[in-house]
Amino acid sequence: MSQLTFAEIDRTVLDTLRPPGRSYWMVVGVLFLGVLMGAACWAYQIARGIGVGGQNIPVAWGIYLVNFVFWVGIAHSGTLISAILHLMRAGWRNPIARAAETMTVFAVCVAGLFPFIHLGRVWLVYYMLPIPTQRTLWPNFQSPLLFDVVAISTYLTVSALFWYTGMLPDLARVRDDAEGVRKRVFTVLSLGWTGAHEQWRHYTRIYLFFAALATPLVISVHSVVSWDFALGVVPGWHTTIFAPYFVAGAIHSGLAMVLTLMIPLRKIFHYERFISMHVLESVAKTIIFTGLIVGFAYGTELFIAWYSRNPVEMEAFRWRLQGHYAYGFWIMVVCNVLVPILFFFKRIRTSIPWLFGISRHIVAKQRRRRASRHRLFLKASNVFPRLTECEEDAVASAIDAARQRPALEAALGRLSASEREVLELVAYDGLSPTEVAVTLGITANAARLRLSRARKTVKFLLAADSAPTIDPEATYAI
Repeated sequence: MSQLTFAEIDRTVLDTLRPPGRSYWMVVGVLFLGVLMGAACWAYQIARGIGVGGQNIPVAWGIYLVNFVFWVGIAHSGTLISAILHLMRAGWRNPIARAAETMTVFAVCVAGLFPFIHLGRVWLVYYMLPIPTQRTLWPNFQSPLLFDVVAISTYLTVSALFWYTGMLPDLARVRDDAEGVRKRVFTVLSLGWTGAHEQWRHYTRIYLFFAALATPLVISVHSVVSWDFALGVVPGWHTTIFAPYFVAGAIHSGLAMVLTLMIPLRKIFHYERFISMHVLESVAKTIIFTGLIVGFAYGTELFIAWYSRNPVEMEAFRWRLQGHYAYGFWIMVVCNVLVPILFFFKRIRTSIPWLFGISRHIVAKQRRRRASRHRLFLKASNVFPRLTECEEDAVASAIDAARQRPALEAALGRLSASEREVLELVAYDGLSPTEVAVTLGITANAARLRLSRARKTVKFLLAADSAPTIDPEATYAI
């Protein structure tokens, strides 16, 4: 980089804006066919129903939300990488910063498609908006899904401004080299940039401001995405580690995605002198750090499940380690944690094939991690289904039989005092969760949470007593 002149940099970058060749349009045509195929599948889903995408009881989210979380993670990592490295004055970020920010904007747009696809009746999307309608209904502002709408909209706005602000000198340089309609377009986009000293002074200040604003915003927004899972009571999801876990995973996969994109583009556009091996090696070193954080998060999840001594939580994680999809879990651990350790060796982290291969596997296995959580949810839904109102009599009968059934009596004895108290008030006294909350002086949400945990624990222990093992594919009911 030190031997390059600004004229050489301008000439090389501007060459990428020349009219493309036939091969470029062939690639665009193939990609457009993929878009048409996706649109046809979406139209078929709208005509036939959301069930064709795999969403059915007990599957409420399915692959669409898996893809949503994956793309949100990729989107958050781009701005986070650029902003944090700018604040830390890491000079090697400059050649990849614009690519990371561009990746962010487009990834957010892709992520935004999946909630619409998941709606089924997409033309009723206005039901989620806080506007007066004839339905006299109002969105639940305590839902983490509504948090997502606000958080991601805010993040898209800040990321787009951060991306656009950084490109102002670049757009002005393209304007100076363009002619005709293109020159008029870039004249508008460059906002009158002339490169004057005063403009550069304001530019550096506002760019620093956006970097300082984007860093905590990205962390908070991806924490909100993690609450989609953590605020539920599904075994394996209801844990406080999810916020830092998701942020670390997003940075990890984002760094890998930057390598996956930049290595081919580096070759196609002849950017070897700009995106030097030193830049790629620095990204690889950062991947080592984030991979170790992700590995620590994996271990912490397992430790929390064991330390809690909650039989439902322990069974869910035992199934993850030894169940039908255990191979996916262990492949994920190997690709996300163990394989990046190879970057400790200089020969590997300075080899283009190794860099591309490892980064590609990290991106793929981060998506597998989201999918494995979805499968864990399905298993939990089958083995520990949520009781409905019509099952209250069955629960009451089971509680009344406790004096005659030592197994049930022992199961009730395993409950905490607060959970057993709520369960007895509902089963024996016929109180609703709201009435229990008033009686005990707690919130209604706390009463429902204790009741749900007590039911699931009793249900699991009874099933374990009546059978030597639990079939993950079976459905149990009290």
